[in-house]
Amino acid sequence: LKHLLMDTSASQSDIESYSETVTTAKEELATGMPTTDAYGDLTTHNLQLSDDIAFNFYGEFSDTVDSMFPDAYVYVEYSDGTVDRELLSELEVTADGKLKISLSLAAAEMTDTVKLRVIFDSSNCGEYIESSVRKYSDIILADESQSSETKELICAMLDYGAYAQEYFRYKTDNLANAGIHSDGDDPLAGITHDSSVKLAKFGSATDLIADGWSLALEENIKVRFYFRADKIEKYAITYKSSDGSVNYGILTSELMENGSYRLEINIEDASLLDNWYTISITNLQDSTQLDITFSVMCYVEKILSGSTSNEKLVNLAKAIKLYSIKANEYVN
Repeated sequence: LKHLLMDTSASQSDIESYSETVTTAKEELATGMPTTDAYGDLTTHNLQLSDDIAFNFYGEFSDTVDSMFPDAYVYVEYSDGTVDRELLSELEVTADGKLKISLSLAAAEMTDTVKLRVIFDSSNCGEYIESSVRKYSDIILADESQSSETKELICAMLDYGAYAQEYFRYKTDNLANAGIHSDGDDPLAGITHDSSVKLAKFGSATDLIADGWSLALEENIKVRFYFRADKIEKYAITYKSSDGSVNYGILTSELMENGSYRLEINIEDASLLDNWYTISITNLQDSTQLDITFSVMCYVEKILSGSTSNEKLVNLAKAIKLYSIKANEYVN
């Protein structure tokens, strides 16, 4: 799912989703079909909050699997009935020799159930595994050995998911944060507007017209800038993070139906949502340059400034800010 959060105050201004992981033994939900572990199976899974919100599933298999079952695959079924198949031979191999499959989920999908099982051939398959981000989070929240920072981060993530559900009207009868707060508690209390956090533009590049920006709430949070130009190829684009490191070509450009070019950058994890970045776009013919300095929080603070009366949009912006705060507390 690609959820878009629209703010119509500008022509292209809209919100359009660490590497720490917490691991537990898998939940095995057999379906009555014959299964075997003679050749190995998916053994553990964890919740990933780096790069994106994702489930990682890990399997240990015998050395003979590749030769005996060259077409073996992991069967994945999502809650909407969508099915995916990943060949075992094409899965990532971890440092300790396990096979890894990652399933990315959008913010509003934290209560969606995913089902997996390994299919060796028509008569040999592994156990069915069924879980959701919320179900896995419940295991972490009930674990007394987990730190308060971990649990607060998980709760903030679930709040983010729930307010995304409410804004997008997606399965609002099964909210991600249902029951995790005491009655009457407002998880967003204390989240206020910071007027000092604003996007800044410097200079200009000849024949390049800035046409707004947006956030995309997919499996991670993406920042998207929109520009109009006759040819995007005549501009050099660099991206610099607040630590001074410069990356070339990290932005992807795509020509939209309305004639705008969309430049997109992924925010690597929740602890970087308040990080500052600068995009520099230089006209290669005359060396004129446009610099844009921003953070995800610039867009969040724009919403919290009172620019919209949409309560669900404001709550979602607050939830993103809370998620950022708790991610930084966890990292630090």
